[in-house]
Amino acid sequence: MKQVKQPKKKNIQKNDLKKTASTKPVWDKLLQRTMLNVLITDTDDKRVRESTLLPPLAFRMKISIPLKSALVITGDRPLVAHENPFCTEKVTGMPILWASTLKGQARHATLSAISPQETAATRVDEIFGFANESEDNGHIGRVSFFPAYLEKDITHDIIAPHKEETRRVDKPVCLEVVEPHDFTIWLQYWPLDLMNKWLIGSEDVKNRLMEDFTDILHGLYFWFQKGIGSKTNSGYGRVNMSNVNIQLFASGESPWAGLIDDTEAVLAKLLTAEKEQLGKQWETLWNSFDSRRKAVKTEAPHE
Repeated sequence: MKQVKQPKKKNIQKNDLKKTASTKPVWDKLLQRTMLNVLITDTDDKRVRESTLLPPLAFRMKISIPLKSALVITGDRPLVAHENPFCTEKVTGMPILWASTLKGQARHATLSAISPQETAATRVDEIFGFANESEDNGHIGRVSFFPAYLEKDITHDIIAPHKEETRRVDKPVCLEVVEPHDFTIWLQYWPLDLMNKWLIGSEDVKNRLMEDFTDILHGLYFWFQKGIGSKTNSGYGRVNMSNVNIQLFASGESPWAGLIDDTEAVLAKLLTAEKEQLGKQWETLWNSFDSRRKAVKTEAPHE
């Protein structure tokens, strides 16, 4: 019986590698980094410009967050071997924190930070909204977040839990993480229900606005202290609180515009030492702002 010759295995030569070196995927690392830098810069500039067109009682807040440890979140990609696969933008594959994720964590932190707890749920529902599935209705709330792009690539980290009896590794766990770096999140405060009350001359709007502002700051401070994302009890998502900065952006007619320079500070400082000073400054700014509305309302129409 005649034997069939087996084809020889072709070894890959250096010349073959040089030929394929020019073939790159559409979204290579350099293009990803370039697009990400352009996207973040353009987005920030656009949001600052658009803030000048906001209604008088609305504002946007930019929060710069320096991470001390790697970040882990529950992802959105099924059928992967890693635990908590990181959320990625569909087209570019860039790591991203979705607006719903940020709002959910901020809501939970604010609910834990506000006191007394008897009124915390009602105040959080007014700020962050609620869903009533039984009656198929709800409220969107006064605060919304923007998606946050992260400037680091996704890497892997291994957790090796040990058995207490044998002191040996049981089952290593592979996590998708983003390395520590500084990133920015944006939120928008848009109190439509309070705008209507302010226009008809309600007197409690001033206090409600400052209460919302203080509650939001307390929630952010509590959130960053506990950590961002998943596995915070294991040391992930830790924030360098001494370098957290916030900025406000609002229209020139807004009373929030007078607080812009003072909010470029650490959250802890605003919530402790400058809290009383901030309240007095808000009182002055609001009286000046509200007096203009009253003057326009009482002004006789031109014939």
